[in-house]
Amino acid sequence: MISEDKYNSISSLLKKVTNKVWLVENNNRKENCETELSLYQEGFSIEECFTYKIGSIVFYFACNYSFLKIVERSILAARKKYPELFGTGDAQNIIEALYKESGHKNSIDEYREYLRNYACCYILYETGDILSPNVLRIDLFRILKENKNNPLKMEFIGGFFHILDHFSINGKNLATTNEINDVSEVDDILIYISKAFLKCEGIKEKETKVVVHMENGKPLNCVFFWDEKKEVYFITTFHRVKENAYATPTT
Repeated sequence: MISEDKYNSISSLLKKVTNKVWLVENNNRKENCETELSLYQEGFSIEECFTYKIGSIVFYFACNYSFLKIVERSILAARKKYPELFGTGDAQNIIEALYKESGHKNSIDEYREYLRNYACCYILYETGDILSPNVLRIDLFRILKENKNNPLKMEFIGGFFHILDHFSINGKNLATTNEINDVSEVDDILIYISKAFLKCEGIKEKETKVVVHMENGKPLNCVFFWDEKKEVYFITTFHRVKENAYATPTT
């Protein structure tokens, strides 16, 4: 667990970020005639924050309970109970599997919207005890969109669920595809994302591509974008570099 002083520093930075995200998100929803968010994640308890250290760099992960539960337990539990709903090419099946696993008492539509609107994780880091102002927000997913290859199915756009399409555990994909790219644990993916995010230092572009390597040496392409209005980074995609494909040079 992190120290109380460090927790207070992180909380102070995140409060500014989360408030900005909420205000801009609701303005966007107004413009698009969508229902506004009635609440937002202003802060995280100290129990919802954990760390990962690489040399002198310390990463901080602030994940609310809903996001943490999905990463640590629900995805693998749902895949074990409802394997027929994974690898189907349809994001709606993943939502269905998680809904069944969750025991959620409201409708599946309400459950889906809760995951989309509120489950999230923020990644921060410090070097030499200096906390970087750079903050990455990871939603479970931003939107569901009609699958370009099959209009009867849906796909995740943005967020962690889209990333899970490109990873597997024990040779079984973690979301809608059949792509095999094994990691030991689901939260290993967050570690790889954090390593990639570090390379965005000083870069505030609409699209920033970097490459990091898995423990087995395989390169991973990661794409981030800086949201100028929300003043926070988001992740677009994160996947293995295909063999013989051109890989964006590391920075």
